[in-house]
Amino acid sequence: MTSVSARTRSSRNSIVELFDSSTNTSSCGYCKGTKATDGRQKQNRGAQGDSSDLSESETSDQEPETSIALGVWGHQLTAGGYMGFINHGWRRSGRYLYKPIMARTCCPQYTIRLDVNKFRLSRTQKRVLRNMNQFLVDDKRPSMKINENGCPNAAGDAQEAKNRQEKPKDEPEKLESDYEKPTKKKEMRRKRCFEKLAARGVDIEQFKRDRAKKEEARQRTVASYILPHEESHKHRLEVRLVREGSSEFQDRYDEEVDLYLKYQMAVHNDLKASRRGFEGFLANSPLVYEAGDDGFPGYGSFHQLYLLDDKIVAVGVMDLLPLCLSSKYFFYDPDFAFLALGTYSALREIEFTQRMHIERPELQFYYMGYYLEECPKMKYKGRFRPSELMCDKTFKWMPLEKAIGMINANNNRFTQFFPDEERPGPPPLDDIRIICKDSTTMAQRLVSARMYKMMNPDDREFEVTLTDYLDLAGPVATQICIYRSHRS
Repeated sequence: MTSVSARTRSSRNSIVELFDSSTNTSSCGYCKGTKATDGRQKQNRGAQGDSSDLSESETSDQEPETSIALGVWGHQLTAGGYMGFINHGWRRSGRYLYKPIMARTCCPQYTIRLDVNKFRLSRTQKRVLRNMNQFLVDDKRPSMKINENGCPNAAGDAQEAKNRQEKPKDEPEKLESDYEKPTKKKEMRRKRCFEKLAARGVDIEQFKRDRAKKEEARQRTVASYILPHEESHKHRLEVRLVREGSSEFQDRYDEEVDLYLKYQMAVHNDLKASRRGFEGFLANSPLVYEAGDDGFPGYGSFHQLYLLDDKIVAVGVMDLLPLCLSSKYFFYDPDFAFLALGTYSALREIEFTQRMHIERPELQFYYMGYYLEECPKMKYKGRFRPSELMCDKTFKWMPLEKAIGMINANNNRFTQFFPDEERPGPPPLDDIRIICKDSTTMAQRLVSARMYKMMNPDDREFEVTLTDYLDLAGPVATQICIYRSHRS
């Protein structure tokens, strides 16, 4: 991408450059293009009134480009700016930000989040925490293995980053359901109990409320499972947060890269993984660091290192934003897969968000990226309850279970969770700022989008892309400058 001068950067805190929306297709990391021929996409577009056709490559024997998204390059972004993007369904891969065009893409991807104040541990998640503690204290491996299967291959270099496929943070556990339906015998016992209480004049509804409060008080938190290290323990685990680009981050950079390459090769058989790919994907954030205080690390991009006996065995890459912790990617040492590190790290990130909520009350959500109902490797995200999915029409949130029901009822096609409500309109052109070069002086200017259109009436491709961008970005577009490189 074209560089932006320091002088231009100082004029606005957030600057992005748009990719031509006519070239916004890529191969899909989930369905591998299989939906190009099953009629699904055609039904999706027909349901939304979009009559545009897909390219002929989508019906070829090669993997067709069935994933459709709009992309922008983030020269720099404030934490608040990126927060606005992800609250409209965007994600990032390095500096590349992308938004699936849900009505046209082969695999609709819904943003999923968890309110950490409402989170409740499942039995399996408690088992993962206990297994870790037993290993740290006694060097005891779990007697019951928790299998975690690999996710689709991660975007490991610049070209893969442009494929716009944000991969699952980690792998799901293949275990029995965490939430079994009560058996008939339990229901009968409960019914007899309520009948006896009613016969004694007890208010059943009040009894249920009191019982729920007692159960709430007995709920264990992730923090209650975190053991302080003692000299008698066989191992020491330290979870250390380092800011991307800091001296502490650089000190262990090579160790991180080596672990990433080992993980990509062993877990994903990724022959393209490289040091350069790691840098572009996980160590080149556009977020501008905003320092914190009073125990708050600040806003920006961080790596959470899991140090076992001072050796990095896992890394969680995340963005800390005004309203949430956005989990970006996770990789680990395959030699320690028996500890179910994917689930363990997610639980530690939830606990970290809960602590940050004390320092910043508005920061209360844990964003897990995208959720695809048809992708088995994303099922693990739904096990952190109660989660919500974003409606891509209204940008409101719906409880996961209800949203999944609507998606299934719609045959897994793109589903609007609030179909009767209006979609918010795009911001006006007068509120959008574009950095461009004066055709006479070649000096950079900051003008409104309306003024830019008057200055460049023949720039039709950009006009189409700008319209798409404003519709998909929403209100945050008014806070961000668009950099338009000089056209020959």
